[in-house]
Amino acid sequence: MIEIALSRLKNNALFTLCKRIYELILSVKTEEMGIDFYFGRFEEAYNEYKAAMEKSVLSADEIAEKDSFRDQMWSALRIHVKNYLRHPSLGAKAATILDEIDKFGKRVAQQSYEAESAIIQNLSETLDAGYADDLAAMHADEWLTLLKDANTDFETTLRAYNAQKSDADEVDAATSVRPGLEEALRKLLTFMPMQAEVTGNSGLTELVKQMEVEVSRF
Repeated sequence: MIEIALSRLKNNALFTLCKRIYELILSVKTEEMGIDFYFGRFEEAYNEYKAAMEKSVLSADEIAEKDSFRDQMWSALRIHVKNYLRHPSLGAKAATILDEIDKFGKRVAQQSYEAESAIIQNLSETLDAGYADDLAAMHADEWLTLLKDANTDFETTLRAYNAQKSDADEVDAATSVRPGLEEALRKLLTFMPMQAEVTGNSGLTELVKQMEVEVSRF
């Protein structure tokens, strides 16, 4: 069983988790895996929850996508700087900047929305204040700009989303739809590892490993 305390997740976080799991499974699922029954139940519950969360103009799906994009920009900045570690003249500077990035840990994307926003803001201020020239020299300044823009866009969208979500929508999603989704997800997370062990299906085994990674982020 892949364990996670679903009840402690906020509505948006639960939606993001389910979206990632749904898309992951959908992209690699085959009939031979023997998971269609439980996945079908999960898919139905996920779509109902998604509809409940998207009653406003801005959707929870959009929030999740913008969060994913800023995650990608964080990784891109780090990878770009890391690629300069062997540069003859910029290697030492790249190492210093990489240390600044890694001060926040290597699991920034797994933080809560609020925590990740604060981390990106702090890193941006640090790099702008002390390493602007070095970043420009290694052509990493554009990645930093993209990260800052992605963070600002995410925060703006999240504020607008929260402002327009009515209490009725939240109650509807939490009380009427959410329990069914939690139950379907728990059964899926229980069944799939057991099915992988029993069948020895290599594709399913790898899928379970990838799901474990996704769940660990929450």
